[in-house]
Amino acid sequence: MFWMFSTAFAIPTLEFVTDSGVRYSEVESHVEFQQWIDSLATIDVPSSPEAEKAFWINVYNGLTIDTVADAYPISSIRDLEGGKVWTTRTFTVSNQAITLDNIEKIRLAKFKDPRIHAALNCAAKGCPTLLSAPYDAKILDQQLNSASQQWIRENGVRWETGWFGNTLYLNRIFDWYATDFPCTEALPVPAFVPKKYCGAIQFIAEHNIEYRDILYSNTYSIELIEYDWSLNDVR
Repeated sequence: MFWMFSTAFAIPTLEFVTDSGVRYSEVESHVEFQQWIDSLATIDVPSSPEAEKAFWINVYNGLTIDTVADAYPISSIRDLEGGKVWTTRTFTVSNQAITLDNIEKIRLAKFKDPRIHAALNCAAKGCPTLLSAPYDAKILDQQLNSASQQWIRENGVRWETGWFGNTLYLNRIFDWYATDFPCTEALPVPAFVPKKYCGAIQFIAEHNIEYRDILYSNTYSIELIEYDWSLNDVR
């Protein structure tokens, strides 16, 4: 299997990425991965929307992996550059200086696809699971749906039933990027749901049938899950 960015460039699936996390100690010795990292400086960004979206998702995840591997061992990506590595570390991609923050909030944000948040990994256990398989323009819609479903199952949402009421716990990504999850009138949410989280509830309901039934047939309060910034490494 290959990480495809265009018909002219590919990178093999990364064996150091597992379902449990990343074996960062193996990254720098992975010759093909390092060759790809070096090639990003002059690579052409794909012109078609789906190919460009897949490209930037893969670049974001790849650069994050390489950034952590360069400093490994560390306990958290926030140990780097005062916790501001997303905005302070500059990379060259397609002959342009760029940051991880720029990739996420400009290059990818323009697609207005909330599923992208399920595909990006920030090297922390609180993030969605990083996949070893590439994001490929030909099957991108399917992959993003699958990533969204997996995120909700794993650490995107938690439901608790209590004596004094039910609680829906949301991953803080739904709070930090609330405006990226649009609320539409086509799928009304219960009136007690705060307007800020309307889009999050709709997103969860769209990608998980079990939660759809729960969230539309019960009353509940909404709380945020404490974010786990510890490194998603496998030793």
